[in-house]
This record gives sequence, structure tokens and C-alpha cells, in this order.
Amino acid sequence: MKSWICDIRNIPQPSARLPKMIALTAVLLVATGFVLKYVFPFCLSYNPAGFDVLWTRRGWLLLHMSSGMVALLIGPWVGVAACRLVHGCTTL
Repeated sequence: MKSWICDIRNIPQPSARLPKMIALTAVLLVATGFVLKYVFPFCLSYNPAGFDVLWTRRGWLLLHMSSGMVALLIGPWVGVAACRLVHGCTTL
């Protein structure tokens, strides 16, 4: 049976965690850049001219964009939490 108590010998050194933290930061920066470049212009220009042919479907489009934005921005933390559940305390 797996013990949920962390053994101090299994905790990675800070130098081993650095590449993971850099990768996580890069993913968050790309996701934030995508949201700022493609999602916010639609949300800030809420008029028929801004949505063009999608104006009749704006409710579903806003729901889709909002859900995607939340998924993009919390996804890395969910992945880290899943890794911690699977691998115990030996990750990030």
C-alpha cells in the first residue's frame, strides 16, 4: 500500500525543479498571450461590427471563449495537481 506521507529523501532538489518551473511559466505566458491577443478583443468590442457574422450566435461564442479562457489559464495547475496525486510528493 502506498504511503501518503512524504519521505524527505524523495523531495527533489531545487535545481531539479527548475526546468519544470520554467516550462510551466512558458505555458502560462503563451496561454496569457493567446487570451490577450484573441479573446479580449471580442469581449471588449461587444457590438455587431466587432462580431461580424457571429453576432447572431454571440451568446454561445462568449460562453465558448470564457470556458476556453478558464481552461487555458487553470490547466497547468490542474496538471501539476494531478501529477502530485499520482506521484506523491516527488514532483514540482
